[in-house]
Amino acid sequence: MRLLFVALAALAVLVATPAAAACGSAAGRTYSGNAVWDGGGTYNIELTLRADCTLTYVIYMGSTQQGTWSQSGNRVTFDLPALDIHYAAELGGQTLDGTMTTGASRGRFSFVARDSGRVCGQGIAGMPDPSGLTYVGQGRYNGGQAFDMAARLNRDCSVTIFSDGREISAGTWSQMMGMVTFTTSDIGATYTGTLTGPGTGLVGSMDNGAGSVGTFSFKRKD
Repeated sequence: MRLLFVALAALAVLVATPAAAACGSAAGRTYSGNAVWDGGGTYNIELTLRADCTLTYVIYMGSTQQGTWSQSGNRVTFDLPALDIHYAAELGGQTLDGTMTTGASRGRFSFVARDSGRVCGQGIAGMPDPSGLTYVGQGRYNGGQAFDMAARLNRDCSVTIFSDGREISAGTWSQMMGMVTFTTSDIGATYTGTLTGPGTGLVGSMDNGAGSVGTFSFKRKD
């Protein structure tokens, strides 16, 4: 009889406990955009909402925070316990917009889903979407002589690389917050840069895939 009681109790627990937490339709999606506090302070953010109702909140050039989230209809709320910040947002298809509070401080945020079709670039914190723009400047491998370079970030996620006025390579590009990466498909070179100023510059490092590494510094071509 005792064994039967234990078995029935265990069955009751299994029935009462769902196999997975039903957080909401936003589960499994990653959003990015900016958060602006009233009175100043703008931060580039990447937010991932996981199916187990936990989240990861990445502050560009800052910290990575963990938290929890929930959804009721189109209303999504989430909290970052370590920072004591509460967020309340309205889910609008591919967007997540709302307010954030901590103590007496308030702010607003506006995020776009990374799988919304805008897979190449995004406008963040006053910087324009680099899609369709051309950046020109110079590159230098292994501390050698500088040479003229340019990169055209096409809207279809392809990139065209120029050197000394002629096309030398092509590939694909992508953006994560303020970081832009492009990789050439023919020679396997990789370029990783950071947008500077109000999107007017792109500065970073490059690896030609054959053992040579270097740096580049571009300005947006208006």
